[in-house]
Amino acid sequence: MKAAIFYFTMSGNTELAAKEVAEATGAPLVRLHAEPPYTVDDIDWTHPDARCTREHKDHSLLPRVKPFGVDISSLDTVFIGFPIWWHEEPAVIRTFLDNYGEQLKGKVIFPFCTSYESPMSEADATLKKGYPDLKIRKGLRLPAKSEEIKKWIEQ
Repeated sequence: MKAAIFYFTMSGNTELAAKEVAEATGAPLVRLHAEPPYTVDDIDWTHPDARCTREHKDHSLLPRVKPFGVDISSLDTVFIGFPIWWHEEPAVIRTFLDNYGEQLKGKVIFPFCTSYESPMSEADATLKKGYPDLKIRKGLRLPAKSEEIKKWIEQ
């Protein structure tokens, strides 16, 4: 499997989860950075004017993704990790999928998330609905045991 793990993190939890996936797969890590970067105020979901709230309500509001220097066309498997915001993937993940959708076609995509409460199933639904042409597998909420990660990949 020629794979890479793309992930977006704010607090560091998703980076820890991405490292778990890397340990189980041996795939390299690629951190995604939003431009402009999110601030703590931007992700205050309790504030109706917070950036994450506006992006949730209006999916056309997408940040740019800083270039990351990986040739996606050379991969056959892509892992995409993110924190759950508003029961779905953050807008920066949609930007990534929009920008690289053509290169991602035909590849197996494994989403994974971190969240204190929200299940991965809601993000699975929004990803499959938003990107029906991509081979997006059922996602996994992390942290998880290595055996569970390997079983997830074998689905």
